[in-house]
Amino acid sequence: MRGSDGVRLWGGTPVPVQVAALALDVHGDAVVVGSPSGAIGAAKVGGAGGALAWSVDLGHGRALAVATDAAGDVLLTGAVERDFADRLAVFKLAGTSGATLWTRILPVRRASQGLALVVDAAGDALVAGAIETPGRGDDFAVLKLRARDGVIRWRRQIDGGAHLDDRAQAIALDSRQRPVAVGTLSDARPARTSRRCSSTAAPAGTAEQGRSRKKRAAHRWRQGNDFD
Repeated sequence: MRGSDGVRLWGGTPVPVQVAALALDVHGDAVVVGSPSGAIGAAKVGGAGGALAWSVDLGHGRALAVATDAAGDVLLTGAVERDFADRLAVFKLAGTSGATLWTRILPVRRASQGLALVVDAAGDALVAGAIETPGRGDDFAVLKLRARDGVIRWRRQIDGGAHLDDRAQAIALDSRQRPVAVGTLSDARPARTSRRCSSTAAPAGTAEQGRSRKKRAAHRWRQGNDFD
C-alpha cells in the first residue's frame, strides 16, 4: 500500500503458506512463513510488483517467526517434530533462492519451540521461546545462534517460581545490541515480566521489569541472578 493514502500498489499474490509471520528484507521484498498442512513453509514476494520469487517446504513442523539479515538472507524459527515431541528449530535460507544454508534443532529431548526472532548487527540470531524442563513445565528461554553455521553460542532458561509453564514471547535489541525478551513467568501472583541479558555471554545479573499486580504503571527494574 502507498504510505500517504493507503492506496493498494499491488496484491493478491498467491503464496503456498498459511501465513504466521512477515518480514521485509533490505531490498523491500516480503518474506512470509507459516505452516500449510502441518509443514514449515516460507515464500518470498518481490516488493516492486508482488511477483512470487520462491517458495520452499522445510518439512513437518510449525513456522512462527521470521527475520532477515543485512545480506537479505532469511532466518525463521518455530518447531519440528522429533522423538514424538516438538523441538525448537531455526533455519537460515538464502535470500536469493530460498535454499537452506543451515538448520539448527535444539539438542534436548524435550518439548520446545521458538516464538520470536531477531537478528543482530553481526548476523547472529536471537530466539525467544519455551523449553520444557522436567518437574517445572516450560521455561522462559532465550538463545543465541552464530550467523555462519547456526552453532548455539549460549542458551538461558528462567523458571518463574511456581514450576508451571513460562515462555518468552517477543524479543528485541537495544542500542548496544543486548537482547530484551518479554513473556510470561508463572508465579503465585501472576505477573508480566521482561528480562534483559548480555548478547555475548552469560550475564552476572538479570533485570526484571514489570512486576506490577495492582497498578500496571508501577514498573521498576530489579537486580537478581535467576538464569539457570
